[in-house]
Amino acid sequence: MMLSEIVPLLRKYPGMFGLDNTFSSMAAFLRGFDVGTDHQALDGFCEMLADKIGDGANMSWEYLVLRLAFPDNSQLWDKNRSRENNEEGLANDLLFDLLHEFIDSRVQ
Repeated sequence: MMLSEIVPLLRKYPGMFGLDNTFSSMAAFLRGFDVGTDHQALDGFCEMLADKIGDGANMSWEYLVLRLAFPDNSQLWDKNRSRENNEEGLANDLLFDLLHEFIDSRVQ
């Protein structure tokens, strides 16, 4: 299965993959998926995010997504931190929007 196929399913049906709706579970799944593709699925994703921020090329993509999601609250940048449901939703929505943008950029 390719990233472009799994992302819409993961977004709509996380329970189908045994996941809850936390950012950390989504990130862990995507990390595992990336490993399973010999790090090809997310190759360039971190760089795309770092370009959006203007720095952070040495950081994980998880950190960069959370930094984009919560630019004014650095306490929420920790992927393992507990967040309110609305914060988890915001982080996941941005993650999937960014993944769609990344997938689209690879097709062009």
